[in-house]
Amino acid sequence: SNDFLLSMASSQAHSLKALVVFKNMMYPELIRTVHVYQLEDGVEEDVEREYVFHKDSGYEETGLYRVLTLETFRLSAQSEGRVNGVWLCIYVFDADLHHPPDSDRIPTILSISRNPKLTS
Repeated sequence: SNDFLLSMASSQAHSLKALVVFKNMMYPELIRTVHVYQLEDGVEEDVEREYVFHKDSGYEETGLYRVLTLETFRLSAQSEGRVNGVWLCIYVFDADLHHPPDSDRIPTILSISRNPKLTS
């Protein structure tokens, strides 16, 4: 499984409700993710992260700053192939629609075989 996709820096109990993955069209090695978590109290929390994927050494997280979630992030408005500035949506997982996730749809850049570090 892609534990990397499910990780989050939060002390509250939470479950992944949705994951949206974007690739930078100018710098394809840059990947930005938006994780939508359902907290115990029913509130949803968006966590946005950016990563650099290296050809030979896996990936590194470069930040938690907001770009795509500066304004209200609507999951229903996201779809694979949609462009948001320089960011191209390459994967959408919505637990309400895809249960269990379809591993055939996960982009190869996020595959464990290409990035063994994703298992940690």
